Amino acid sequence: MTDTTFLNIDSVTIAYGDDVVVSDLSLSLPVGELAALLGPSGCGKTTLLRAIAGFEPLQTGSISLAGEVLSRAGYTVPPERRAIGMMFQDLALFPHLNVADNIRFGIVGLPRKIQQQRIQMLLDLVGLPDSGRRYPHKLSGGQQQRIGLARALARHPRLLLMDEPFSSLDSELRTTLAREVRDILKVQEITTLMVTHSQTEADQLAGTVGVMEKGRLADIRHTKCCTTRQNN
Repeated sequence: MTDTTFLNIDSVTIAYGDDVVVSDLSLSLPVGELAALLGPSGCGKTTLLRAIAGFEPLQTGSISLAGEVLSRAGYTVPPERRAIGMMFQDLALFPHLNVADNIRFGIVGLPRKIQQQRIQMLLDLVGLPDSGRRYPHKLSGGQQQRIGLARALARHPRLLLMDEPFSSLDSELRTTLAREVRDILKVQEITTLMVTHSQTEADQLAGTVGVMEKGRLADIRHTKCCTTRQNN
């Protein structure tokens, strides 16, 4: 790990019984990077994302964030103590809660006034300033994605993880929304790791693209596309 490394995945192996899903994988990202893991279904990319979030234990290796070890064999910091936001593939919006309360879910411990300010700021950020009283089933697919992003950002995460965030949308909307999300993350300066099976999606969003095959990192490339770091 270098002094500029923010997320460090070091020789990680993840298995379910005798089934090894991720094998001896290493990857490091600097602060502010927008990165993607690309690969077909079953290659281990979502399992790795879940391990970074704290939902899967490691058999070998370690995962660190800003120099703090979050996971190693026999040790896992609970997900709620990692300050990591996650945007799930199915969004997991609560249908019985309106938009504002969906966003509020992760920040209920804050004073009510701060909650309201944070919710409105996030609704403004994702371009849905007047949608707080609406319910998820009243929103379009693209609007639901924006609310899912707002909820993931509500707790000021150090790292944002996105699991196939646009897979349920048609190709035109996926392209538009990927660009909008990229711009939002740049403004917020949040280090982000996304998993996808779409090369186009990875290229639109990410400055670092890792290709996974059968649980291993087969290739990694860097582009000039996307970083949230600001040049002084």
